[in-house]
Amino acid sequence: MKRTILAVFAVLVCSLTASAQFKPYPKELDESDYQLDVKVKGQRPQIRDFASAFLRDEMSEVFGTASEAWQNHLRGKAVGEGITITDDEKNGYVRFEIVHQDDGSCEQSTIEMCYWNCKDGKHKLIAESTRLLQNGYYIETEMTGTQFFLYNNATRKMYNIGQSDLGIDIDPLYEQGTQAVVFELPQKGKNITVKTYRQDGSKKQGVLEWDGMRFKLKR
Repeated sequence: MKRTILAVFAVLVCSLTASAQFKPYPKELDESDYQLDVKVKGQRPQIRDFASAFLRDEMSEVFGTASEAWQNHLRGKAVGEGITITDDEKNGYVRFEIVHQDDGSCEQSTIEMCYWNCKDGKHKLIAESTRLLQNGYYIETEMTGTQFFLYNNATRKMYNIGQSDLGIDIDPLYEQGTQAVVFELPQKGKNITVKTYRQDGSKKQGVLEWDGMRFKLKR
């Protein structure tokens, strides 16, 4: 009897210790009204499944171009002139490069997506980052920026999660004259590189280190 009590106590201590190792995500996120269905091909979702779910929902011009190219890519067809797709299923990473040249002007849109397995065993975290390089300079528009999604392993749905809920604070990288912020998602490894660009061409850089649930800025 004494051994049984000790065994139960040990299990409870281990459970409490494991749960104390990370702060869970807010429960209300799992009840979000805005949720994307992820059509999983196979037993576990892959980056292709997340990319397809995201691109089905986006209606802007640049994402429309990427969506059409993505569907052609999945069918083994040509993706279109000026478009390059990196589809790295092994590392859970996808990148679109869309280049448009006109009258001496060059515009390049880059869309990246990747995902992380979360320490809680219940979720995956997906990131999407879009940046625009115009004649050699990064500029910000309503289409550029970085957003994050949580994927619920049980419901197979993904929904937005704010950067603050992920511990992301890049204010130390901002300076007077900052005109663009670029998140470079990892194709290999788990950390995100963040760069801020100023009007004079200078930049600052930091790394968002992944701890299994959230990020912490390292400069």
